[in-house]
Amino acid sequence: MMRGAVYFTREFVENGEKKVVRDSERWRAWRDHYNHRVEELLEAPDASVNAKTGALTYLLHNGTNWRPIIATPEGQRVLAKMTAWFERWERDYPNSLSIINGVRAMAEVLDAADPARCQRFLYDVRARYSADTRRDRDIRAVVEGRLKLLLGQAYPVWIRLAALDGRFADTQEYRGKIVLISLFPLDWTSQAEFLRGLHEKYHPLGLENIQITGGDVMVAGAPQRTALETALLADEKNYPWRIAWDRKGTFGEFARTMGINTYPTWLLLSRDGRFVAQTSSAREITAAIERELLVKEEPAGKAVREPAAVALASDPGAGNARGPVMSESAKNFTLDFATPVDPALQASVASLDARLRTKYGMAGNETAVGVLDLRTLRLALVRPDAIVYAASVPKIGILLAWFQSHPEAATSLDPATRHELGLMIKVSDNEMATKFSVPLGIPRIQEVLNAYGFYDAAHGGGLWFGKHYGKVGERIVDPVGGHSHGATARQLVRYYLLLEQGKLVSPEASRLMREIFRSPDIPHLEDRFVKGLAGRGLEIRRKSGWWETWSHDTAVVTGPGRHYIVVAMTHHAKGTDYLEEFAAAVDDAMMGVPVRE
Repeated sequence: MMRGAVYFTREFVENGEKKVVRDSERWRAWRDHYNHRVEELLEAPDASVNAKTGALTYLLHNGTNWRPIIATPEGQRVLAKMTAWFERWERDYPNSLSIINGVRAMAEVLDAADPARCQRFLYDVRARYSADTRRDRDIRAVVEGRLKLLLGQAYPVWIRLAALDGRFADTQEYRGKIVLISLFPLDWTSQAEFLRGLHEKYHPLGLENIQITGGDVMVAGAPQRTALETALLADEKNYPWRIAWDRKGTFGEFARTMGINTYPTWLLLSRDGRFVAQTSSAREITAAIERELLVKEEPAGKAVREPAAVALASDPGAGNARGPVMSESAKNFTLDFATPVDPALQASVASLDARLRTKYGMAGNETAVGVLDLRTLRLALVRPDAIVYAASVPKIGILLAWFQSHPEAATSLDPATRHELGLMIKVSDNEMATKFSVPLGIPRIQEVLNAYGFYDAAHGGGLWFGKHYGKVGERIVDPVGGHSHGATARQLVRYYLLLEQGKLVSPEASRLMREIFRSPDIPHLEDRFVKGLAGRGLEIRRKSGWWETWSHDTAVVTGPGRHYIVVAMTHHAKGTDYLEEFAAAVDDAMMGVPVRE
């Protein structure tokens, strides 16, 4: 395999002077021919395993060159070939130690092509390489690093590094400014001069620079520098930016935790602390800096892009642009056992429930539903206080208990934890649920639920958490129904009402919990309420649950002309079909369409 770069040049005479330039056309022809021969090597029956894995490494690494144009038709063809090569690598050489190179290449290209697909790829890889071996641990470290970069595009990421001046280089100090983090050895003169140029041009406009370096030197065979030697060199160079020290080298702890194995690497953080660029290209990082400089600070501290565009949707519970603002009546509305239902809505919902039960052959005790229109405060409930086995729905209790036990997280939640909570809620990840429930303990979770009145044995029960998900062990059943996980329609509606009102833990915690339910970076499970409401332009913040013939869905739905809570729980083989139709019919009712008899 070729290890060095190949260059083709051509000569020409201009104004009597002979010039030599790179011949890009010949180089591309050679590259395509070489790549084709490498692909042929994969099919050679006499090629060794090392030769074939080396070929796969080359082909996948070469594919990363397509990142800037991966969205083009030709780029998509390259991505399809890369995907097939990586799948072949895993299939034919499952014990290969170098497959980590394929993981890096695929993540880099998928990040540019489709961040959501990249995220799914990384989670799948993490699940497949879970053994306690050096290879699998290294792969998981790369995956975690790439996820930090990927999730940082959606959520603020604050970084604190030891600096050579004896203080910490903390990106929170630069909140409201753009921060460029550079990884390269201190004495790499050309990169240092490039960084100096960026600093001189953009620092007056709000760019802050932090360079991360170790004791690496640019002379082959020379010994590594100590921290003191590196600090003295930094003083000698008189660099005007902060320099952070990684005792394990430029490819040290920080680089590994971020999944970085190339220098120079440039990471750009926006004014609100999100990763907005990661590249080794000087041209790409310059363009990203200039793009971010189009973002200005509003007086309230929220970054907006210029020129002004249509406002992005935001949080209804917080009273801003996404969906309707809650009225004072809605903010103060109380749902308890004496709250009356609205006669007209109650008749419609009861009729709908009866029609769907008849259609699917369900008995009267196999459904329980609740609807609360947050615009008009109309309430409808059918079997509201009958506790049922709730499957994964009580994971909302883990979320509440976690924030109740970590109130400071409302304003300082790291993006990885936020995302894992989102996986627990939005796709019902049992592993994530247990990760958060075990440290809390079953008694503590139920204690929090009881404190909010979500379980009342004198009124049929309510939200009950009595067992860690996906884990054999302690099991405490509820006193009324004997379920390890239970819920009633009334208490589920009440949970979402208090969440919308900002009354769970604190207004800040409630706001963040709503965002975790939203988790736009995690695709919905396309079933139940989501499937029934598809194509209506709605936001659905939901928690579903299912096991055997139990099928439930619960949600807050917002959209043009509606803002309501809907809950439906079923115990029947056709329960999922019931939920789909129920959601669509309730949404029609919220828009004034009569419920069909």
